[in-house]
Amino acid sequence: MPAKEGGKRSDRHKLMFPLVSRASSFSELSQSQFAELEAAGQISLPPATRRALNGIADSWISHDIALRSPRPAEFRARLRAIIDTLQAAHGAAELNGDNASIFERHMFHWLFLGDIPGAGDAQLQLGYLPNLINFFKKAEEVLPTDRGSTRPLDDYLFIQRLADQFEACGGKARIHFSDEEGNYVGTPFHEFVRKFLRCLDLQSRRTSLGLGEAIRLALRQRRRGATGKTR
Repeated sequence: MPAKEGGKRSDRHKLMFPLVSRASSFSELSQSQFAELEAAGQISLPPATRRALNGIADSWISHDIALRSPRPAEFRARLRAIIDTLQAAHGAAELNGDNASIFERHMFHWLFLGDIPGAGDAQLQLGYLPNLINFFKKAEEVLPTDRGSTRPLDDYLFIQRLADQFEACGGKARIHFSDEEGNYVGTPFHEFVRKFLRCLDLQSRRTSLGLGEAIRLALRQRRRGATGKTR
């Protein structure tokens, strides 16, 4: 939405969007994979649920791709390379500056004040270089201060969507914590999520304990949302 006239300028130019990344190469889950999910979750998956699971899988893979998209540090390094190159080119092409030699001024007059075709356009293009350099410097200044740390997995919504489908098939989305060894007990829903993730080509994965903790938090958020409580 455009900023109001006379109001504060929007900060959306500081955001790393739109996100440009490769498209998802997701292929729908196979019949054998659905059978494995049914066995793990001890449920039956009707056609509508299978379509929903394919949608969740596609979204989860796209999210995984987004996690590996360029970070601000990469933008900064590329801008700096552009700036350095343009500054070097501007310095090399400056023939009429304050510190120009007699030879350089002679060459300047020969190139731009003589009869060489295109001299006017060439001089005009060279005149744009300082503004172009300044533009890239300003772009560098408005980059987010984020140093480029790893993006959070933020997979709680996908787990909640799996819980919705799991319970729509008669299952119960639960996870139990073992106090003896500090691990999560493999409930049917826990096994269902683990098996589902094995079907996906993800590069960003949680540890076994991390996945259990993510499921626990996702289910807690889901319950709070269902009861109208705030986090």
